[in-house]
Amino acid sequence: MQKLVLIFACFIGLIAADCIIGTPHKDDLEYCYWYNDNTCCSIDLGNTNNTKFTGCSQIEAGCSQVLNLYGCFLCSPDASTWTTGGLFSTRVNVCSAFGDRMYRSCKGSQVRTGVLSSSCKLVGDVYADGKDFVENFLGQSYTESGTCYNGATGLIASMALLIAAICMAL
Repeated sequence: MQKLVLIFACFIGLIAADCIIGTPHKDDLEYCYWYNDNTCCSIDLGNTNNTKFTGCSQIEAGCSQVLNLYGCFLCSPDASTWTTGGLFSTRVNVCSAFGDRMYRSCKGSQVRTGVLSSSCKLVGDVYADGKDFVENFLGQSYTESGTCYNGATGLIASMALLIAAICMAL
């Protein structure tokens, strides 16, 4: 019976891993390093230098860190579980707590007010809250329940590797 349960867990683990881009492989990512053993990225997407910050004062360290963490979503082999759309129209379902955390971390940083504008304003003055920031700055979905990206999905990748190791031992 235990062997049957383990085989079922292995099957679920294989189904759960589904890249949006590429196929899971090993790589040497600097920013999204927790996905190095099982990543969908062939380039380091976590180095988020958002052009909306270009030309304004220095982005705060906390904001840069949380945006880098957000940028790693495409590297996750589980990304298809909390995204909608296709490769060129992917929308991430961002968990409300993570969206609020990004907003709190970035509200003191300046952002350009338009594509061609050189005018800069504080994120906190342009966006009212985490929902507004996620939907209008990032262009993603702010999700209060259900499956969503919380910025800590590196733990899921580690669990998938553990399940794969158990399956190999069977």
